[in-house]
Order: sequence, then C-alpha cells, then structure tokens
Amino acid sequence: MKVKVNRQELLAFIHRSLTFAKDEQHRSITLEPQAGALRIYSASDDSSSIEETLEATNDGEPEKFTINALFVSDALKAFSTVEVTLHIQSNVKPIFIFSEKDPTLTQLVLPIRTA
Repeated sequence: MKVKVNRQELLAFIHRSLTFAKDEQHRSITLEPQAGALRIYSASDDSSSIEETLEATNDGEPEKFTINALFVSDALKAFSTVEVTLHIQSNVKPIFIFSEKDPTLTQLVLPIRTA
C-alpha cells in the first residue's frame, strides 16, 4: 500500500504527540490508512491521548501500523518536498518513505510490533 500525505502536517502531528510522551516507551504513534485519509493517534499509560486525521491519498489494502515518532520525524526532516509517500508492505516489514519529486532520497523506518 502507498499513502501520500503532506509532510509538514505529518511532522506537526508528530511534534504534538511527543508532548505527551513521558519516556521512550511512549514515543510511538499508530498510523491507520483510511479512504482518502490517514488517521494518526498516540496514547500513553496515564490516559492522555492525541488523535488526528490528515488528508491523504492511498492505494492498496489499508493496514494500521505503529512506528517510533522520533524515527519518523528524523526521516521526514530529510525531505524538502511538500508531499511524501509511505510505502507499507505490512505491519511487520520496513516502511519506505520517498518523494516522487526527489527520486534520489528514500528513508526506511521499522515498525514497532504490537500485540
């Protein structure tokens, strides 16, 4: 599945979600592709949570996955384009982040296994 999303909007959500993270265990975000959107949420043990839905285009079978917010943030900062594409093979395989406008740059982020 490929999900195309606005890079700045995704980065802004990640930075907001990190304000809730008390330690390294709570720096994860879950991304759930939906029809015409990307639902993103993060929750911590003390019942604080954050959720947002970003406009996105996607193709393929939707599958939610959890990733480390800091790793994704670092990967997204390497791009200068407005949109990036997340290529998701499954929730246990690496996620490739790339931009159609800059084919020389590809970032890889590993998902976090969840129960």
